[in-house]
Amino acid sequence: MREAKERVAMTVANRCIRPIIMRWLLTSFTAKRILQGEKKISLDLGLSLEEITIEKNRVIFPDNQKLSLEKLRKIAKDKRSVYFLENGILYKAQFFDSKSNRFYKLIIARENSPPTLEISGIHMHRIKDIDPLQDTERKVFSIPIGGVGLDICTGLGYTAIMASKRCSKVITIEKDKNVLAIARLNPWSAELFKSKKISIILSDAFYFISALRKKFDFIIHDPPRYAMAPELYSQDFYIKLFNALKDGRYMFHYTGKPEMKKGKRILANIKTRLKKAGFTVKWKEEALGYVCKKP
Repeated sequence: MREAKERVAMTVANRCIRPIIMRWLLTSFTAKRILQGEKKISLDLGLSLEEITIEKNRVIFPDNQKLSLEKLRKIAKDKRSVYFLENGILYKAQFFDSKSNRFYKLIIARENSPPTLEISGIHMHRIKDIDPLQDTERKVFSIPIGGVGLDICTGLGYTAIMASKRCSKVITIEKDKNVLAIARLNPWSAELFKSKKISIILSDAFYFISALRKKFDFIIHDPPRYAMAPELYSQDFYIKLFNALKDGRYMFHYTGKPEMKKGKRILANIKTRLKKAGFTVKWKEEALGYVCKKP
């Protein structure tokens, strides 16, 4: 049974890694609309509309792929997942990587909204009373954007895409190839792989920036929570960030805002280490992170 599940997971992972092609994406929202008889719906998570044909017991998509209404009813009951239809086969946009022991999944919180990435149960964006794009806006627009920027922890690429609209180039670093694989499935991430202003580096940021000196006009440091990547919150790494940033320029460091006493100590320690690295530091409440300036 475990081997069978891993084969299915690998199939989905391979689908994600392949170059971006046309796939029809379905969520509980779109499934319910189809079951209610709507014939013009979004099949790319809200970016555009397509015409479908509804027959007695199946749906026919624009490229003549077919899906039974029985399967649509099952999708309609699954409020969080994203599904995709490729070559007549329905997949859930999720997979488990046995090497890293991590589970990757696209999560949708509301209709016609960009999804977030969930890794082993942890969301990579805020989704309570805010969507991932609004979360990204608050981070990116917390500091001046221009010139050449560094985005640490690519994720689904929303930060790199948004920042690239206001600067000449963004270098975005992602350590986990599985993250980039599932980003390829997300239509809201398409520009990450198409834009000539964005360079994706598959590497460990801790080591990648070691030799860089005064290269970047801005940095957006958006690491996973402390428990998942403590090295990205370390004194050594903050010094590397300070060295990589040009004089007088800004970095935004997303931290979130843990409510427990331990979480408050973590935030205080982060601030202390940032100051020790040489930054002036100011808390940005709406973005839940620190605005850091290199004198």
